[in-house]
Amino acid sequence: MSAIYKKQAGSVSDMPRVAVLLSSHGRSQYLAAQLQSILDQQGVEPVVFLRRDDPQPVVPDNLPQWADPRVRVLEDGPHLGVAGSFMRLLTLIPPHYEFVAFSDQDDFWLPHKLALAAEQLADCAAEPVLYLGGHTVVDEQLIVLRSGPLAMEVGLANAFIENQVPGCCMVINRRAHEILSQAQPRLLLMHDWWVYLVVAATGQVINDTASTGMLYRQHASNLVGDRRRSLAGELRRVTNKLPKLRHGLITAQLQEFERCHFSGLPTASAKQLGQFMALKHRPLERLCALYQGKYRRHGAGGGPVWAGQFLLGLY
Repeated sequence: MSAIYKKQAGSVSDMPRVAVLLSSHGRSQYLAAQLQSILDQQGVEPVVFLRRDDPQPVVPDNLPQWADPRVRVLEDGPHLGVAGSFMRLLTLIPPHYEFVAFSDQDDFWLPHKLALAAEQLADCAAEPVLYLGGHTVVDEQLIVLRSGPLAMEVGLANAFIENQVPGCCMVINRRAHEILSQAQPRLLLMHDWWVYLVVAATGQVINDTASTGMLYRQHASNLVGDRRRSLAGELRRVTNKLPKLRHGLITAQLQEFERCHFSGLPTASAKQLGQFMALKHRPLERLCALYQGKYRRHGAGGGPVWAGQFLLGLY
């Protein structure tokens, strides 16, 4: 850590600079440990840009990390929600960082997390690229519970219908940041889904989930959790989800994506998007697509709930 600090504070370094975006919400007893694990990253120069999303911030003001010049609080409120807060951060940070990473407030990053991403992204400056790393699920004391789920078949067709790219596992390059900053969506389902969609449409996604760069801390207060799957749990999930389905949100997000980015899409991506949007009014083609496995969800939101939703055009 000391070597990184001295180069950040004084002489010019050859190490890549990484802007780490963190949106705090509520009270987190793990924030200090998470900040320190970011500052202790090896082989890169990390700077944490933090936005407090609470109307009345309750993040402790006496954390020792606040004294570190690599931790910068950019804004206190207003309350925008998780997605809105991270999208706001993308517009607030300087544009000169080689890479941009996204952090939760209660995980723990292994020292090589950002270096792994930087190595994979080093030769991809010309096009927007998203690096997706892996994670290990741990308890409150960082005791390993299990490996995190691996993403499958990441790409534009998948990005239309689900998010397999959790924000805490992704790092984007400068070109991706430039494109994401060009237009701010008025509607989006989640910031990491939006980033995945934009980069998959305009560049490429590197799936490196076989590696492990961070410990995902599972605890009772997680805003979005990684749940162990069982038959009983799946039945409860499906039963609970059915009355809560909000139809049309995927289509609405894609319409907003068209508004923000369609003019800059490569021809192949624009064609692929048009074909998917046309399925909304073609039930027989939706049936064929589902049978062929073309638009199958791989994550926890897949299965019979998604199949029914897709067949009925309620997406």
